[in-house]
Amino acid sequence: MPKFLSDLDILAPELTVTSSGANKPLLTLESTDDSTENQPEIKFYKNSASDASEDIGIITWRALDNGGTSTVYARILGEIEVNTNTDELGKLSLQARNESSYLDGIVIEGTATSGEIDVAIANGAASTTTIAGDLTVTSKLTAAARKYELPSST
Repeated sequence: MPKFLSDLDILAPELTVTSSGANKPLLTLESTDDSTENQPEIKFYKNSASDASEDIGIITWRALDNGGTSTVYARILGEIEVNTNTDELGKLSLQARNESSYLDGIVIEGTATSGEIDVAIANGAASTTTIAGDLTVTSKLTAAARKYELPSST
């Protein structure tokens, strides 16, 4: 296996690692630096002028469907919400394929309020969100007028 003792720059538009071995290919980022300031990092860097609401990085999970077509089943999408200098806001979406489109399952967005992040869970009024264990609300709880079932307190 080749060992590189300095940076490796690959100036190709695509890198493919192929293996037929069990649980391979495997990508490992390992740091042996014991300081708290240095950790392995995967960096998505769009080095061009970017607009608000622009996609800036994506991770996809693909597999063949039963017809042999390569299909994206899930993805994580990074986006710019606001690109104004010193007021930048980001958005991260976890999406799942739903027939021929991708629907947001979890959306995390920066807000104009300092120290605040908004999170949306599920997609569609008939979606099910399951919470295993206890749910703690540290502020107010707002619920739409729907059917509620609360166990009796004993």
